[in-house]
Amino acid sequence: MLALHATKAIGPGGPPRVDTPTKLCFHVDDIDREHAALIARGVTMRDIHRWEGIAFCDGIDPEGNIFQITTRR
Repeated sequence: MLALHATKAIGPGGPPRVDTPTKLCFHVDDIDREHAALIARGVTMRDIHRWEGIAFCDGIDPEGNIFQITTRR
């Protein structure tokens, strides 16, 4: 179950939120392709990191929430 609650919106271009230790992680099959596609759509994405067969990178949504895409299942 996933519950989403309204919080104070920072708005587009706001700074990354550092007041919460929680982020959503989304599995992707091809991190390079998804990373490039998100950047092409204007999403702020950080560098891809690779470690022991997995890859992951963080992104920042328009309200400053940090999320992650990863090949980890």
